[in-house]
Amino acid sequence: MKKPNQNQIISYSIHFVWLSLLFVFLYGSTNYLASLEEHHLELYLEIEKEIPFYPTWILIYFSINGMFLLPLFYLNKKKYRFLSFCFAWITILASLCFYFFPMRLGYPKQEIISSVPFLYEVLYSLEYPHNLFPSLHVAYSFLILRIVLPKTNFIETWIFLIWFFLLLGSVLFTHQHHLIDILGGLCLTEMVLKLTMYGKRKRWWLFRRNRT
Repeated sequence: MKKPNQNQIISYSIHFVWLSLLFVFLYGSTNYLASLEEHHLELYLEIEKEIPFYPTWILIYFSINGMFLLPLFYLNKKKYRFLSFCFAWITILASLCFYFFPMRLGYPKQEIISSVPFLYEVLYSLEYPHNLFPSLHVAYSFLILRIVLPKTNFIETWIFLIWFFLLLGSVLFTHQHHLIDILGGLCLTEMVLKLTMYGKRKRWWLFRRNRT
């Protein structure tokens, strides 16, 4: 772990802001369009409906915001560009899936939970239960993990791995996603990473400026 300097903080903040705008536009648009559809796909096992709902896991669910800060302390500015490039393509490809394959969540929607009401109010106000496959929550956190872990020491590696698996559990125990959504998020990130590295080796024009 390193202490970022002012230039790194500014650079990372710029990447973060434009990626956030891309996410808000694409995710919000596809979510709204999916809510207008009469028919939605259902990709889950009946046994998944038995997964318990643990309201306080919403705290872990929202801890992904802390994970977004990790690259600032482990990567350099060139890696910021690489990470930003992958983030953008994950968002774009996932949004195409959301548009063409709107899903229906199999869990009944929970009432606002008194123990953590604000977080659920925020969550339910932002999300329709249709942008499910692949899970961007999983895809984003897996991308950060894949890029940051090579820079961590033994203890940090285990801390971040445990954090990641808790995040995977949180999307289930807050009834935000199904198992296929988790698998889709993992596969999407892996595919984008593989294609990006392959494109860099082959010097495809889209990847030439994106050097690590």
